[in-house]
Amino acid sequence: MILEDRIIAFEYLRDHLLLLSQKPQFEILCQRAYENNNWFTKDSINYSLLSLCSMIKGESLRKFVAIYKTNDKPKKVGVVVPSNLPFVGFYDFLCVLLSGNIYVGKLSKNNNIFIPFVSEILIEYQPDFKKYIHIVDDFKTIDILIATGSNLTARYFNYKYANIAKIVRKDRVSVGVLNGLENTSDFEKIAYDIYSYFGLGCRSVSKLFIPRQFNINKLKDAFSSFLRFNSNANYMDNYNYQKSLFTLNNTEFIDFDNLLLFESNDLHSPISVLYYQYYDDMDALNKFLLNQSHQIQCIVANDSCVNSAMCFGQAQQPTLFDFPDGVDVMKFLFSS
Repeated sequence: MILEDRIIAFEYLRDHLLLLSQKPQFEILCQRAYENNNWFTKDSINYSLLSLCSMIKGESLRKFVAIYKTNDKPKKVGVVVPSNLPFVGFYDFLCVLLSGNIYVGKLSKNNNIFIPFVSEILIEYQPDFKKYIHIVDDFKTIDILIATGSNLTARYFNYKYANIAKIVRKDRVSVGVLNGLENTSDFEKIAYDIYSYFGLGCRSVSKLFIPRQFNINKLKDAFSSFLRFNSNANYMDNYNYQKSLFTLNNTEFIDFDNLLLFESNDLHSPISVLYYQYYDDMDALNKFLLNQSHQIQCIVANDSCVNSAMCFGQAQQPTLFDFPDGVDVMKFLFSS
């Protein structure tokens, strides 16, 4: 199977997924996914589908692969897929197959629906993919490892697979920077960066940096559209638990009815909690963010003075060139 065949197959997959929400098959997929993982709501699945299709739209795939050489000797790439988001792991799936390698996926038991689903579509369209896609319970023989997990699991992967080339991803968060000049539309966009997927992803904004005189309560009305989360038992259990902790400890916090805002110097906030921190000098903030870059997946801001930032509302809309943890997966696969 040549590169052109692989590209055309993924273009077919994209077109198929774009129309999926209009088909009875989508309801079946959503039901199966929700039974597998109660965080996978229909809204989250649909949002993830749209993001995925946007990532590989138009000529994006062709421009992406054009900068890499082809692989004449396929290697077995073991990919550990986590359970936090719908279609998480698709980027690695795409890169492994486009590079001409063999995908060996070890899926979380709470996220074993989506990769097999897209695999079936690809194989139905291009049967040769059957030789390149394998879903396993455990790795027997792999040449390369790509593992996404926590700081704890990273130590395990680095130890167990010490002798092979690997990408091991740890805990990361995303942050937002306000300058006080934002309007309601900006606040609504950053709400998506914060709330999407219930804040479970590494691209979910878990902390805001705000100017000293900024009134953070200005965000509440713009965030109100996500009060629909109040019907999600998992999310509200976390919200009520965190609120109880704050209350019992006499800790000051701001309540947005389903999101608790708490001033903190930490980056990693619990589900349903948004940390915020005041800043006085943009240069100092940029220096701080650079020093913490090993913990940060992305930064959102509408201020050009914020280094390496993307626009509000784009955190959950990565392109093919927004490399996870800053590591170019395709380049890694070709050089390993």
